[in-house]
Amino acid sequence: MNSKQRVMAALQGNLPDRVPVFIMSRHYSMRFANLSFKSCLEDVSGEKYAKAQAEAYHLCGYDGVMDLEGVNAESEAFGSVLAISEDASPSVVAPRIQDIEEIRHLEIPDITKSKTIIRQLNVVKNL
Repeated sequence: MNSKQRVMAALQGNLPDRVPVFIMSRHYSMRFANLSFKSCLEDVSGEKYAKAQAEAYHLCGYDGVMDLEGVNAESEAFGSVLAISEDASPSVVAPRIQDIEEIRHLEIPDITKSKTIIRQLNVVKNL
């Protein structure tokens, strides 16, 4: 079975040839590709990030990539401030909501203006 067949068999309740393996390889794949986390996050095209993921996928032979890089993308789109370091996941350093009363005034953001979400979508397209 190839990876797609293996995953589809498992999702359909059938017995695959082995358990499908998905790993969160972002840090490993970036290091393997000699890229810093920051350089990948600054690349709005998503090409660096996707290429690193794809190379690690082909090298290691697992069945798919899984990533939580977007965990803070929504936070940033709503107005939170993220800390971006050279080699660590982004983290919220200034949340958009400082007081529960602010929720009443929270507006749905235009995600087409969020570089983080645009990059996320581009990474998926590239993969």
